[in-house]
Amino acid sequence: MRYANFAIVFLILLFSCKNNNDTDLKRLSKIYVDLKIAETSSINSDSLSVEKKKIFGKYQISEEEYRSKISSLPKEKEIWKKFFSFAQTYLDSLRHSSLSPRRERKENSQRTRGNTHKNAKNTKRNSEDSA
Repeated sequence: MRYANFAIVFLILLFSCKNNNDTDLKRLSKIYVDLKIAETSSINSDSLSVEKKKIFGKYQISEEEYRSKISSLPKEKEIWKKFFSFAQTYLDSLRHSSLSPRRERKENSQRTRGNTHKNAKNTKRNSEDSA
């Protein structure tokens, strides 16, 4: 009985560590994506520095701690596949969650044109009915 309890506690700890590792890996991959976006969209090193501070503040981690955690990840191929899979999923969610302003304007103008065309037809039909 004593060994059974030990085995159960061990399994619980093992699975909770695995879930914690995945959670930490997801968090690190989100930081990675946010940093890459900041690097590509920043105008100069000052704006990049400001963006990095915002990102690390958002995830409540220091740059040093982030770098340490990334460098301490095992060199196993499967870990890095999972890391980049999480990163891709997060990047896709960012793409889907916000329309670009250009695309949004285009969709709004198409809706407006469609409504204007319908209104013109209705006005013409109403004027013919009253005549």
